[in-house]
Formats: sequence, structure tokens, C-alpha cells
Amino acid sequence: MLYLLLGDPVEHSISPKLYKAAFGWTGLDHDYQARRAANAAEALGHLQDRQVAGASVTIPLKSALIESMDELDPLVKLAGALNTIVKRDGRLCGWNTDVAGLLAALGSYREELAGRSAAVLGAGGAARACLVSLDRLGLGRALVLARRDEAAAALCRDLGGRLSIELEPGRLGSQSAAQELGRAALVCNCTPLGMWPLVDAAPIDPELIAPGAVVFDAVYRPRATRLLKLSRARGCRIVDGAAMFLHQALQQFELLTGVKPPIERMSALVDRLLDENRDDR
Repeated sequence: MLYLLLGDPVEHSISPKLYKAAFGWTGLDHDYQARRAANAAEALGHLQDRQVAGASVTIPLKSALIESMDELDPLVKLAGALNTIVKRDGRLCGWNTDVAGLLAALGSYREELAGRSAAVLGAGGAARACLVSLDRLGLGRALVLARRDEAAAALCRDLGGRLSIELEPGRLGSQSAAQELGRAALVCNCTPLGMWPLVDAAPIDPELIAPGAVVFDAVYRPRATRLLKLSRARGCRIVDGAAMFLHQALQQFELLTGVKPPIERMSALVDRLLDENRDDR
């Protein structure tokens, strides 16, 4: 069987190496390939291949592919985003494991963050999963910041009636957003800014973040993004994207294959692969 990583860009991903190794450890005669797909039509073209049994989905397709699914897990319906597609009897079934990944990454801060405010950077599929996770972690309020006011407002309207967390839209770079960032107990980057190869980019000026805040970056390559480096220098607690990536992959592996993942081996390989690409030594 063949499994795919679909999105654009995909060249940076360690998923092919991770999944191929995990297939070997579990005795599965499967393959995993990264294929660029800039839109839903291109992704569906790849999924029509009879050898393909499922796929991991990344930007910019996490919301774009929902309408093409035959079945949706309730979590996809709630978040409005998917990251996993499983073929079952010719039907495409959509799942979201990003929520579980982020819950695992931020779980140790649950008690500290309960009832407090967060700033979520981005309005795409990753931001949607993030907001569902923050709702489940018990945060009281989230400011959603995007480059376009209308994108943040649309996301807040869409999820506002589904989640108990209070949502408020804003625009990256605005004066009001800068003030709110300084009050946020948690800042989550759900944009691709800072991802390889644009490693010198950051979605916001970390000087706007209050020292002591928790800063999470969904980008995992590089592991220490510019946002995280500068936030750590300000005295913030940082959470890199590795934990989220690992835990979403563990759940995804089982959904795709029906086999329990080799957790310890996959965890060690993720660390090794990311350490090989570190730029902060």
C-alpha cells in the first residue's frame, strides 16, 4: 500500500522518513511519499491512484479538502479542518489528529492556562485545530490574529457557535493586537512563517509578548524557530512543534494502518531527525 503527504510545501517534512521507518518496525510492506498539491483538485488527483490507501494533509489543504470527503470524523466537523485521509472501500474518510497533538504538547500547562487568554496567529486549518485544543484545555478567551481582518473574523464567526471559548478577531501588526499580545498568557503560532526555508521570518515581534508567557510554535523545522529563540531570550516558556508533530503522527499512523504505532522508536527518530536539522547549535 502507498500513503502520501499532500500539501505545498512538502520538501521540508520528515514524515516520509518517519513513516517508512515505522512501517519497517511494524512489519508492514507499505510505502510513503511526499507529493506537492497546491489545491484540492491536485490532491484529489493523487488520491485517485488505486495504490494509495490514505494520506497526511498539510497546508494549504486542511480545510479545502473537507467538501470532497465521503465521511467526516466529528472532530473535523467541529474544527473545520482535517489532516488525515483514510480510504475505506473506495470512500474518502477525513480525520483530525492535530487537536490531539496540540493537547499533548500543551498538556503540562493545563492548570496554569485554565480561564486565561491566548493569542492565536493564523486563520487556517492549523489555527482551527488549535482553537479546539485551547477550548478543551479550558482557556477563557482567544484573540485570533491574521494578516487579513476578514479571515480572522470569518474564523471567529465559524467557530464561535461551536466552542465555549470566547473568540475575538484581530489583524497581525495592528496597534490593538500589540496591546492584546502583551496580556496573553499563551501565544500560538499557527502560520508557516519561520518554517524552512524562511527560517529568518517571524509572524510577530517577540518584544510584544509578556515575559513569562507560554509561546508555542506549530512549525517543527527548524525546531528552534526565530520566534521561539527570541521569546526564550525574553524569559518566555517555549514549546516547539516537535511534540505536536509526534503525537498527531502517532494517532494518524494507527488510523492509516490499523496497527498500534511503535511509540518509543518513533519518538526517538523524530528527535534524531530534527536534531540533524538544528540551526541553533
